[in-house]
Amino acid sequence: QTNWGVMKLRFDDGSFSGNYGPSQHAVSGRFDPKFPCVLRGIWRHTKSTATGRFTFRITAPKTFKGNWSSGEADPDVAGSSWTGTRLAAPVVALPKNISLSQLKLEQAKLRARLNSEYHKAYREKHLIGLAVTITRGCIYCTGGRIEKALDSGISQETLGALTDLVAAVNAGVVVRTVLQGLEGLSCDGPECA
Repeated sequence: QTNWGVMKLRFDDGSFSGNYGPSQHAVSGRFDPKFPCVLRGIWRHTKSTATGRFTFRITAPKTFKGNWSSGEADPDVAGSSWTGTRLAAPVVALPKNISLSQLKLEQAKLRARLNSEYHKAYREKHLIGLAVTITRGCIYCTGGRIEKALDSGISQETLGALTDLVAAVNAGVVVRTVLQGLEGLSCDGPECA
């Protein structure tokens, strides 16, 4: 979460890309090779030609501080504040006497773990969304969700298992409703006529 809205980043080795804010403005950049806790990049508005640069410094396990600027201005010199908290920031304990090559290896491992966590969350988002659209019975929404799920790498076997689970849960609701109706629970509303 940042003072400009939620920011979502995908890490790929030394680079990252993603978006921020309600309009999902684009961001991309790289880790600073001299300072491993510094991210430098560019931002682009989605609904205008506005662009600029930014610098983030990871200041604690769950926070970062930085600056942004418009155009080619140096954000560290002429920038405005851009701060935030990292929602799922893993804490990595490194030895005090670590070589640069060891540090790079640890960074690569951490980036791989962050990337894996991002993909798990993305997968869960698709599965939950699909379960909701199946339950609601919207054919078009369900088709769109299935297509997105398959495009994101979720197997047809997993989608079949999800369908079975949703059907079982919905069947349970139907059975419970019938049993309660048989027990004599009354309904005086117009829907019971």
